[in-house]
Amino acid sequence: MEDLDAVQDATWERLHQDVMGVLAQYGIEDGFGDGDYWINYDNYGWTRIELGIQNLDFFRPQVVGDLRALLRDLPEWEITMAVDVIAKKGVWPIMGLTIRRHEIIDGLRRDILPDVFRTYHYADSRPGTGYD
Repeated sequence: MEDLDAVQDATWERLHQDVMGVLAQYGIEDGFGDGDYWINYDNYGWTRIELGIQNLDFFRPQVVGDLRALLRDLPEWEITMAVDVIAKKGVWPIMGLTIRRHEIIDGLRRDILPDVFRTYHYADSRPGTGYD
């Protein structure tokens, strides 16, 4: 019988590396606000990789699609992308995407995003609910 913790750890490690590889093609990682994104390096035992997005261009459908492709063989896993942009008048409200193999839960607030981002659409996306 497989050790489920070891399987989770190995999968998390591999997916984490793959996510870093994809994002490095598009920008710079920096957890202190001087880059385009940050990635959580802590594995809490969840089937999730967590990202903070400082550059809204990372919500382009191409970037989201590249991340989603990493989940092709991982039906239980997800990648979360949370907006982590400091605005002139403070921090933006909580919003982002949850990327899964079979769907994208779209929690972006189009009403407050710059115009170019308001028309973004993701294949198989749906709005989030209180149960997501």
